[in-house]
Amino acid sequence: MAMTDRVEVDPDLLRRAARTTEGVHDRIKALRVRLASSTAALGEPWGDDKIGTTFEQGPPGYAESRDSALGALDGVATTLAQIRDVENDSADYLAAQERANESMFR
Repeated sequence: MAMTDRVEVDPDLLRRAARTTEGVHDRIKALRVRLASSTAALGEPWGDDKIGTTFEQGPPGYAESRDSALGALDGVATTLAQIRDVENDSADYLAAQERANESMFR
């Protein structure tokens, strides 16, 4: 594999990628809201007898699994928001660098 002396980055493409990342972030957040709402709407239909308590609190019980899934979706959404921010910040920085470099040749 040959190495090149040239690197090319397009800030507009980075911004487009950030918008795509934001769209995925928004869909994950909506999924998390829908999951939380639908599981809350179910209530606790398993009852409060021994079997119901084991189902809800057993290892790993329903409550732990539900909370873990919601937490995982929160984590994915947070990571996507951070990626989106880095993509936008990188695009801004690279565009500013390009303008500064161009001004040196005027």
